[in-house]
Amino acid sequence: NHVIKEYAFQEWIDNVKSFTYPNYDILVVDNSPNGELAKKYGDQIKIIHDNKADPKHVMMRMTKSMAIIQKYFLAGDYQYWMNIESDVIPPKDIIENLLKYGNGGDWVSHSYPLRSNPSDDDIQQGIGCSLMSRKMIEYIDWNDAGDNAPDGWLWARIRPIKKFRTMELWGLIVTGK
Repeated sequence: NHVIKEYAFQEWIDNVKSFTYPNYDILVVDNSPNGELAKKYGDQIKIIHDNKADPKHVMMRMTKSMAIIQKYFLAGDYQYWMNIESDVIPPKDIIENLLKYGNGGDWVSHSYPLRSNPSDDDIQQGIGCSLMSRKMIEYIDWNDAGDNAPDGWLWARIRPIKKFRTMELWGLIVTGK
């Protein structure tokens, strides 16, 4: 997360804390220059400030944050990594839906409304709200992404090798709450 997405952050926190899936942890990496979000919201959720984030390189800042989360994930006994961008507000049963409709995929993602016009019918696809298996997370290394966009780098890395099952779900999420 970055301070530029603070406009949605409190709603995001409230949303992810209300998920109906029975067993999950929340971890946010704040890659804002001074750790503003970690200071302001750290009493509500676990936030790690990446004090080495380069404010000039947005994509590198994002992929380095993903590397921090990956290290945390691999050190724990987690089976899936649910990645949700901090301005994407999915339904409370999103984890159950991705598990159910993803049919055991290693990377299950879904479409969601464009941030520029959330009431519009235009949607986007990517890592912004996706479930990734431990097997896939063990295979990749976010440190290799450099200054590439996380979505594009991961798609380019995973899809061609046919080692992992990816599933893109369209129309799973209904606009509104």
